[in-house]
Amino acid sequence: MVADASGRHTLLGNQLKLKVKDPIFDQYAIHTWFGDYDRMALAKSKTQEDYIYIHFLPISNSWIWQIPITDQITSIGVVTQKKNFTGSKQDREKFFWECAASRPSLTDALRRAQQVRPFREEGDYSYAMKQICGDRFVLLGDAARFVDPIFSTGVSIALNSSRFAHRDILTALERNDFSRASFKTFEDTISLGTKNWYDFIGVYYRLNVLFTYFITDKRYRLDVLKLLQGDVYDDARPPVLEKMRKLVADVEQNPTHCWHELLDDLTADAFRPQT
Repeated sequence: MVADASGRHTLLGNQLKLKVKDPIFDQYAIHTWFGDYDRMALAKSKTQEDYIYIHFLPISNSWIWQIPITDQITSIGVVTQKKNFTGSKQDREKFFWECAASRPSLTDALRRAQQVRPFREEGDYSYAMKQICGDRFVLLGDAARFVDPIFSTGVSIALNSSRFAHRDILTALERNDFSRASFKTFEDTISLGTKNWYDFIGVYYRLNVLFTYFITDKRYRLDVLKLLQGDVYDDARPPVLEKMRKLVADVEQNPTHCWHELLDDLTADAFRPQT
């Protein structure tokens, strides 16, 4: 049998014509590395210096990542919708700096740092497969699905794919039965987890202040952190995620709500995984 761990190359998905582009998350990214970037520029304390940061932007469905690579190197990337990613290479680099300029402390720190590699671009981020298992094959990690990089879910899904798939694979070897049905436990478990990730990310894009509200509220902080660390495979409807979705729906339906004008253009009923 074949266990496809080819990542975003999606080897079997392409060969078997299983790949489906996500109709909701049409995100692109432009990113680069900076040397000697001052990570304290936006940190509130020394203990937060090497955190991964997500910087909100005043552009619909757009954000900036800040990821430490080494002690000296920091990855900075702008993620935005495809419609904002048009034009020439120079136009896209200009767009990167315009996005950074919307966060003055960030752009000041970037200007003082040294760009150490050319800009790179990534497109067609989000996709699913019509099926992630079949007779004599399973798809793992990004080879099976990629939702969106907002919460760095890729490594979590890849590791958990291996963790759950190996049980079904060993059982298939023992029974000499490599039919799709032999991998059903793996398929159901990963599908549940990626659906929860998808809904969580969808809530963020619809109303990103909601994420800040829940992560700073002592009643919900631990549950949100559990989602972020990948605890998404056991509960079909994580309670904190249901609370988030309900609050989004309440804001959508109440034009006088103080957050109503902050809603982005996704809708609560659009947070559906591909099948």
